[in-house]
Amino acid sequence: MSRDDVAPPAPESGDAFGALLLRCWRANGAPGSAAEIVEREDGFIGWSDPSRYFAPYADWDLPERLLADWSRGRVLDIGCGAGRHLLELARRGLETTGIDASATVTGIARARGANVECADVFDFVNGAGAGTFDTFLLGGGNLGILGSRERGRSLLRDLRRISRPGARLLGVTSDPLATTNPVHLDYARLNVASGRMAGQDRIRVRYHKMASPWFDYLSLAPAELEEFTAGTGWKLSRVDEGDGGYAAELTLA
Repeated sequence: MSRDDVAPPAPESGDAFGALLLRCWRANGAPGSAAEIVEREDGFIGWSDPSRYFAPYADWDLPERLLADWSRGRVLDIGCGAGRHLLELARRGLETTGIDASATVTGIARARGANVECADVFDFVNGAGAGTFDTFLLGGGNLGILGSRERGRSLLRDLRRISRPGARLLGVTSDPLATTNPVHLDYARLNVASGRMAGQDRIRVRYHKMASPWFDYLSLAPAELEEFTAGTGWKLSRVDEGDGGYAAELTLA
């Protein structure tokens, strides 16, 4: 089968992440082939190289490697991106399924050999036929998709429906106040003053002239994450810090 035979679909309007990931995939994941631009509502602009989404396990930050090492049984990778975790875990003999809301992104992961579905996480969890899982994976900083207290706690409660006994949820995030940058600290203070969580960033992804819709992306200190899980049926059971934030394990209470 040729590369053209498995080409992912073109990104839909607003799928800036899918567009930049497609550009990087076409360049075989080469560093510098695309840039992931993140715009925050206060005007702050950050960028990163999406080649990390295609990097092998040996090149991952420590928290990302820990997620792979802690995974067990049947795994659901939520927001799977280009499928780096799925491919590594499948190589280790685990049964894996990935989901992502972008058809372009899931097309890339599928072209790389990952087992994926294009689905919103809430639709997937509440739909028929999802099955049950031992491990839920939120790699690449994707504990951020918890978004807010309301959305995040709702998702954690919903995941219990498709959890096997002893299930765990693994993710990477970072303490939003673990910085000396006054721009980030001022934004965190404004968030708290407006009734939001300190690390509840309102952001969108940009690529060339494309921009995603605005969405909330949540960073949490370990103590905040422990408090966040109250009443959801999950509890924080393990934290391991390293470059790129910290890896967290939640287990069913």
